[in-house]
Amino acid sequence: LAVPGAGFVGRGGARRRPTPPLEWATGELDRLERDVALERVVPAVGTDRLASILREFTERRFSIPATRLTTSELRTACDVAGWPASRGEALRDLLDPCDRAKFAGDAPDANAALTLIFAARAWLAGIEPP
Repeated sequence: LAVPGAGFVGRGGARRRPTPPLEWATGELDRLERDVALERVVPAVGTDRLASILREFTERRFSIPATRLTTSELRTACDVAGWPASRGEALRDLLDPCDRAKFAGDAPDANAALTLIFAARAWLAGIEPP
């Protein structure tokens, strides 16, 4: 039985544990990488998905309302939250090409989109070591 906002309730009332932010983001990046590599999505859509993944991860992991902020506002929020400058700058460097693809029509090709996905993985690994 699915109860909105309550997770999965199965036999015996056991709930499925929420997926940790890093595990969730890694799974999403895996799907995105596969979709871009197999040309299931155009790179512009891929970069939009990448931005959504990074923003949602930031929101889930750090409680920064990243999905409701511009990239500039998010960078400021990261500073206010006490992030090291390099972490916030790296996030901005990942989101800037996504913004250019979405708002200026400056979409990367598939190879550049995959490179951006790999950079996002490296950023996540630097925040959340295994």
